[in-house]
Amino acid sequence: MGRKKSRKKNKKKELRRKQKSKGIDKNIKAGKKDEPKDEPKKENSKEKIKETKKEAKPTQKRKKPEKKWPRAVGSLAAALAVVALGLLAFHFLVGFPRLAEEVQGILYPADAEEEYIEELKQYLRELEKEIEEEGETPERLRSMGEAYRELARYSGDTAERKEYLQSYTGAYGELVEEDPEDGEKYAELGSAYWQAFKWVDFYMEEDDLAEEYLKNARRSFENAVEYRPEEAAYHRYLGSVYLRLKQDIPDDGEEEIEARKDYLDEALASFRQARELEPDRARSFTNLGHVYRRLAALKNRNGGEEEDNAAGEYLRKAGEKYSRAMQLKPEDVYNYIVLYEINLKLGREEQAEEMASRVHGVVKENIEKAEDPQEQARDRFYWAWLLENYYREPGEAKVQLRWITGHTEKGSRWYMEARNALERLEEVEKPERVTDTVY
Repeated sequence: MGRKKSRKKNKKKELRRKQKSKGIDKNIKAGKKDEPKDEPKKENSKEKIKETKKEAKPTQKRKKPEKKWPRAVGSLAAALAVVALGLLAFHFLVGFPRLAEEVQGILYPADAEEEYIEELKQYLRELEKEIEEEGETPERLRSMGEAYRELARYSGDTAERKEYLQSYTGAYGELVEEDPEDGEKYAELGSAYWQAFKWVDFYMEEDDLAEEYLKNARRSFENAVEYRPEEAAYHRYLGSVYLRLKQDIPDDGEEEIEARKDYLDEALASFRQARELEPDRARSFTNLGHVYRRLAALKNRNGGEEEDNAAGEYLRKAGEKYSRAMQLKPEDVYNYIVLYEINLKLGREEQAEEMASRVHGVVKENIEKAEDPQEQARDRFYWAWLLENYYREPGEAKVQLRWITGHTEKGSRWYMEARNALERLEEVEKPERVTDTVY
């Protein structure tokens, strides 16, 4: 019996030896095949990830790693800065009168203002040295003016901003002195004065300086129209200045009211000329509507049946102009808003409701189409108007206005409009119904 057992054991050992020599280690109990013992088992990375996910407890929160900016981000920022400076230099050298939007978007995000200001100052030092050595040219003067304009935009010091604005307008003044019969250069000077006026009026309590810039803008655009009467844009700019001059006159006496009307008549003549030159431009009709609305407001101040009838006639004329502008440019929400208010004043409740409904639809469509925050700003502003004046939700209007101030450039039109509207909402209690307020 002992020999039989030993033979069986020897046969089993021999069998195992032969199986091992073929690379198969048979696990008799489990009935499984394993990899050869002389090779390490290869791990499948996908399987490992799956196993890790299975083992992780779903309720256990992992700690967020600290944000460490990789070197690649710094390299990318440096590369973008080089590209931006190259573009900036190119536009300055070719005499482009405004900094390109793509350069602005790269160079002065909110978190890089100080760096951008230093770059501008360095650029100005180099430009002044170049002018000293090689002399002034129209391109260099324009470049100098635009650099000072950007410094004024981002300066937080009132005295400093005042100095930059004077240098900004001064550079374009020198441009005109070189060729005092060039209408285009007068228009550029007028634009510089107009921009300086808006920033002084918005950021600084300097009424005399603001008035000076506004009057200089008027003279410059009058000269531009004289030398280039065929340019519709110059007539529109001049009409806008006349409208703003009208606002600065007190309206507490007959003489003041007459002076206001004189400016409105001047604005009306300028906008009519612009319409004659560009009969299919929506903006020309919108501007005419502005004048008629203000003429109606002047008539309303006097009271009496005759004045009321005249005011109503002006409002109807304004409505016709805004309706024509709406037909030419249906995506411009502003015309719908003004038509809503005009229809309310004329007692046309049904038409007013229709305009409010259109505002809602067009604003929603425009915001969905917009790919850039700057493009959204205008329509979000009008959405804020609708929330405040139609839906009676000033709190929701503030949300939209704060979005605009957080996503648009300082000094830009919609940034300033949104800030003004926010200040008004936070300081003035809203009456039960408002029908004559358009941002």
